[in-house]
Amino acid sequence: MARGKHPGSKALRTFIDQHAPLLTLHGHIHEAPHLSGQYAIQLGPTWSVNPGHDERRFQAVSLDTDDVAGTIKHTVFDDLISSKF
Repeated sequence: MARGKHPGSKALRTFIDQHAPLLTLHGHIHEAPHLSGQYAIQLGPTWSVNPGHDERRFQAVSLDTDDVAGTIKHTVFDDLISSKF
């Protein structure tokens, strides 16, 4: 958050508030977990998830849609640039 203001899309937040989907998936670097400290938040019944972005590491979120709160997990994989495949 820059100067206490959320940098996200007002239109997207309005959509979430009006339609209350179970899950929304995002990938904005300025809201990445290493900057915000969060990879998921709950807005009413909607879970908004951002696994993050990092040029050196792959990040993922796994969850069961029948129990998002109990199963959501954020994983950061090893350094991809120095890894050999």
